[in-house]
Amino acid sequence: MSLQDLKTSAQSLTMEEWVEFLGWCVAEERPRREMLQAQEEARTRLIMHLRELGEIPAPDALREPPRHVEDAPEWQHPKDEPQNCYVQGDIIQYEGNLYRSVYPHLNCSTPGADGKWLRIEPAPEPATPPEEPQ
Repeated sequence: MSLQDLKTSAQSLTMEEWVEFLGWCVAEERPRREMLQAQEEARTRLIMHLRELGEIPAPDALREPPRHVEDAPEWQHPKDEPQNCYVQGDIIQYEGNLYRSVYPHLNCSTPGADGKWLRIEPAPEPATPPEEPQ
């Protein structure tokens, strides 16, 4: 359902239905969404802490763009297991392109499937100093 569909449906509600819907949004849905956000933040902190302690491994990823796409590790499907998910800043290659995770929590999505990954370019080759005339 699109946002426009939702708006159209909301406009067709009776006043009684509108009051009930608005009450549900404020009393139930908003707190539920806030709780989900808090859970996601806590899960991310826990996984990061366990990785720092060496209790669980992090997926293979770079933190700086390589000069060549093939120098980055291939994306591995996390299979919705939080300990296998990528974190913000991780760089991998997927289908011949480099991607950086821009999602602030655990990223279990496929690169390019949503806004959680940003396609990036390889690092530029280092500039060579001009040769001095002989």
